[in-house]
Amino acid sequence: MSYIVRHATGPVALDGDFYTDPQWEKANLMHLDHCYRSSKKNENAPKEEFTSDVNLKLLYDEQYIYGLFLVNDRYVKAVSTGYPQQVCTDSCVEIFIRPMNNLRYYNFEFSANGNMLLYNITELRSGKYTPVDPSEYVQIKRFHSLPSVVDPEITEPVTWRLGFAIPIDFFVRYGDQVHADLSGQVWTANVTKCADKTSNPHWLSWQDLPIVDFHLPENFGQLIFE
Repeated sequence: MSYIVRHATGPVALDGDFYTDPQWEKANLMHLDHCYRSSKKNENAPKEEFTSDVNLKLLYDEQYIYGLFLVNDRYVKAVSTGYPQQVCTDSCVEIFIRPMNNLRYYNFEFSANGNMLLYNITELRSGKYTPVDPSEYVQIKRFHSLPSVVDPEITEPVTWRLGFAIPIDFFVRYGDQVHADLSGQVWTANVTKCADKTSNPHWLSWQDLPIVDFHLPENFGQLIFE
């Protein structure tokens, strides 16, 4: 599966309206279609059948890769603060990105409160990964529509947004052969949502997965920069 990342033609507002903002309205829509409720596919779901509805739009220019999530949700919790913490235990959205011609990938994980986690990964399960220094985190711009702490859990329906802007220079500093002009490049990625320690744990993915493991770069889809 592939997704075409449109080139922004003007300033990109991370807090812009998902549908009507002059930049975001031209971006393609990505929907997370695949839902899992246990460590194995097709096991019985818990009594609570609610599943988040998660959409993402991506844009780029010569400085940043931009993203804006729109999540229709319930049972939302976000208590992680500080770096680094396992934000996947919160209501969390994630984008796993592998630049073109690279064996390594990065997991940009964002709690609904804007907190994040970021590793530089070759093979997670064998321990071949390095936490990215928290000094890099401040270079990644973020917007979150929910408060900085969401506790107690929001059990009623709620829509929240999470925007991010990753500097292209970030990848250059980590040794990736990335030019500021991404036009025509094909990267690989997956986009996911989790809620490990909420009262309604579930996991969603853009790409279909053989098991509930988001660290499967062989199952990433294509990001095509127009």
